[in-house]
Amino acid sequence: MRILITGHSIPNALETQYLKYLNELGNEVVIFPTADIFQNYYHRSLLNKIIVRLNISGIFKRINKQLIEEIDRFNPDCLLVFKGTEILPRSILYANQKNILTANYNPDNPFIFISYGNGKRNISKTITTYRCHFTYNLETAKILKKINPNTFVIPFGVNSTATEKDILPEQSEKLKVCFYGGPDKKRYEF
Repeated sequence: MRILITGHSIPNALETQYLKYLNELGNEVVIFPTADIFQNYYHRSLLNKIIVRLNISGIFKRINKQLIEEIDRFNPDCLLVFKGTEILPRSILYANQKNILTANYNPDNPFIFISYGNGKRNISKTITTYRCHFTYNLETAKILKKINPNTFVIPFGVNSTATEKDILPEQSEKLKVCFYGGPDKKRYEF
């Protein structure tokens, strides 16, 4: 199977783990780095950040034009979108018209909006266009199943060959807290 993944191409991204293991299973998988393109543009200047936040940037249109070109070049059987903050409905609809299986895996809750400036609006606009959704959150899956019955739960986990030492390396205890992510109501209460 030929699979086109969109998202980050950096080594520690979830997408690159899927790339590695799907290729090992005999698939032909490539990543189109939509998230990298966006991040490079967004962090290039304060002006870029402002125009993205004001929703007057053309970056999402440019990314999606390039994505459609990549779909035509690679001719995938499946388009697997991670998160999808950079993806516009027209790209998913285009892939659907070409009989490409379109799937979204969003490790975040697509219904909680902390910041609208980072492309979250694109997620809500495309949610009905995918042929299937994947999540690791049971509550999110219940909501997504009302929109699309082809919603599946993938348990969140680690490489099955990893040892406990790989997962929890020995280190001294540090009495500090670090949180990375949007402080939605549940996370804030925690």
